[in-house]
Amino acid sequence: MIVTPAACTDPTAELWRAARAMFVRMCFVMGTAADIMALGLCKSQIPRLNHWISALESFVRKVLVMEVDRLTLMPPKKRDAYAKKKQPTPPEKKDRKPSYAFKLWPKPKQHPARITLLGAPTSAREARREHYRSVLLARLKTPQQRAPAHRRYARRILALQHLLKRPRRAILRLARKLKRFPRLAVKLALGRPWDSPHVPPELCAKAAHGSYNAARNMLHPLAQLPDTS
Repeated sequence: MIVTPAACTDPTAELWRAARAMFVRMCFVMGTAADIMALGLCKSQIPRLNHWISALESFVRKVLVMEVDRLTLMPPKKRDAYAKKKQPTPPEKKDRKPSYAFKLWPKPKQHPARITLLGAPTSAREARREHYRSVLLARLKTPQQRAPAHRRYARRILALQHLLKRPRRAILRLARKLKRFPRLAVKLALGRPWDSPHVPPELCAKAAHGSYNAARNMLHPLAQLPDTS
């Protein structure tokens, strides 16, 4: 086996390859998103597909935490003040396929306490809050039908497909979130591990330890030494 310098400097390259190989095998066994949308799912297939996709999502989130830590350790790029700004060319309108965002972090639980406004609002801020609350109440009262199971799983597969193809956008989105809430990195790193026979245990352990160390670095960053060169 020949080890290249890029493989030595990139600790997440092996993990991304394992995630993409697991995704390809999942689509080969369970079907692609288009197949699931067209043919649907049997009740006996749902637990197996849920195990596949939940294991892959948990694995990918841990790798993304490692990527965010690498992104924060890199020195910022210096911009040339005298460089001419290029005028952006107007983008061409193309028929884009529907895409769905990958769920990077769990939805926070709402506080059980509710504060209601007594009397008429006395400021514009209170008026906006009262209007927003009335809109939410009207939305809750309207009957909403949940999407079928095969559509929900097809959307999750499409979201994984787009993320594994171009993870840069998801890394930057998670980096902005963790900059505001750094403790969320620990929650993602210590999330429920999904043991799957389709991913080697050593790679699962590597992703778990790497994401935990990355979360610890975000909470307690090391002091950078001055450059004396």
